[in-house]
Amino acid sequence: AEHAVAVAEHAVAVAAVRDRNSAAKAAYQAELAAWEPAARAVYRDWASDLGVVYESYDKAGPRGINGYPMFTSLCMLHCEDWEIVRAAVIREQQRRESDDLLGGTE
Repeated sequence: AEHAVAVAEHAVAVAAVRDRNSAAKAAYQAELAAWEPAARAVYRDWASDLGVVYESYDKAGPRGINGYPMFTSLCMLHCEDWEIVRAAVIREQQRRESDDLLGGTE
């Protein structure tokens, strides 16, 4: 008889936990549904300003995948700054490919 009472009490407690979990899950899903469109709009605006994602090779982890390094950190460069850096990289590549390695104005 005591065992039957304990089992019944346990069943009631489990049902109460399920009810609380169901209510919490429903509240979470409602908040997520309200938050997601606003978050997507913010992300879309933020991502449009992103120029490049990069990291220094010396910060690569000890292992890689298919010969490519893996990183646990990253740096981001704004799109306007990336245009400046990109132009400098192109100039440097052209200088290295030219016969004038000192970068003179000849």
